[in-house]
Amino acid sequence: MLVCAGAADAMRRDGHELVLVASSKSSGTSLVYDVCLGGASGRVVGRIYRVPISPQDRPWFWALSAAASPESTQRGYERTREDAMAAFKRAWQGA
Repeated sequence: MLVCAGAADAMRRDGHELVLVASSKSSGTSLVYDVCLGGASGRVVGRIYRVPISPQDRPWFWALSAAASPESTQRGYERTREDAMAAFKRAWQGA
């Protein structure tokens, strides 16, 4: 699983934990999360955020910025933050 900073579960690949951390880019009603490799202070490998303009009923955008394989799906829109986390996880594991 992808971890929200402070949560108990983790998503691992090659022994590295991926952690969802509130980004410094968050402001007001804009919710932006960095996905960091190796913990909250690790390298940012993606982002999950709520966008004001999106496909109907899918306001959460996710993007994998460090995919190992260019053929893998690297971004998308989902209904909830948890759905975006799950889609990010699938893309990460397939990369």
